Amino acid sequence: MGVSSTVNLAYTVFAFFGFVLAAVPIYWQLEVWNVGACSYLAWTAIQCLIVFVNTIVWRDNVINWAPVWCDISTKITIGTGIALQAASLCINRRLYLISKSPAAGVGSGSGRRRIIMADLSICLGIPLVFMILHYICQGHRFNIFEGLGCTASTYFTPVTWAIFVPWPIVVSLISSIYGGLTIYRFSRIEKTFDELRGQRTSLTKRRYLRLMTIASGEIVCGLPILLFNLAITTQSPTYPWISWEDTHYNFSRVIQVPAVEWRSVGELFVFVKTSLLLPPLAAVLFVVFSGLVGDAVRNYRVPLDFVANRCCFWRKVVPTPYVFLIHLF
Repeated sequence: MGVSSTVNLAYTVFAFFGFVLAAVPIYWQLEVWNVGACSYLAWTAIQCLIVFVNTIVWRDNVINWAPVWCDISTKITIGTGIALQAASLCINRRLYLISKSPAAGVGSGSGRRRIIMADLSICLGIPLVFMILHYICQGHRFNIFEGLGCTASTYFTPVTWAIFVPWPIVVSLISSIYGGLTIYRFSRIEKTFDELRGQRTSLTKRRYLRLMTIASGEIVCGLPILLFNLAITTQSPTYPWISWEDTHYNFSRVIQVPAVEWRSVGELFVFVKTSLLLPPLAAVLFVVFSGLVGDAVRNYRVPLDFVANRCCFWRKVVPTPYVFLIHLF
């Protein structure tokens, strides 16, 4: 096996690992109606699964094996481009509201439904609108990169820069502002959690700190990465907007890019590697700060023990499955 094949296999394994890490915690986040965390995990898990499938199917070819899969997966990828920022915004917003009023994290009846609807409008509404806006500047059906698989097509015009490119940065910036305000307020109101103890809420101080750590990643990781991607995007040529028909001319075509071509272009090389790494890294980020600690470790142990038992692992020989996850970090 050559070096290139070994690297591709590593990306495939890493993507599957990210899918498992992101998918497993969803069910216990649903138990506490944590919409922001569920959205973060769900979008990350789906994107990791897409990377996993694509790196297998198009490991060493650019053949258009599954056009319908590419149509669907590229739109989901476009949505994920802003969905993680939206989920972080949702988490930061909720934490900020709780820092202002402990009752904001409790909610019951119609109040809780309003909170959930507001969170869903952020976590699902923003990505859906973003996917619709992308169609305006979608020059052709999709691209296929060898080693990466299906990628979305974007035709850069002044309209693209006005209605599509800035919004992930805007959402990330708003999320960072909420995160900064939350950190400031939390440093001054630790007594809030003493007040919450007497109320019906699943938000403990430890869980609050975990979520705030993840959301604070928007300040130190999310926004800088988006600005870096924007710098790469500016290298793409910008064409004049002539008409809808001109932008979508010959829309059904599929551009196929062999690995030898994208590896020779610096911007494309960075784009491909970033597309492969970011989804699993997002999963690892969440798990490190909120999954592999305390009661969450026990939640991971349930499905892992189930799989281990079905695979006939001997407990006397093989350590408890979740220990492997901890050792990986």
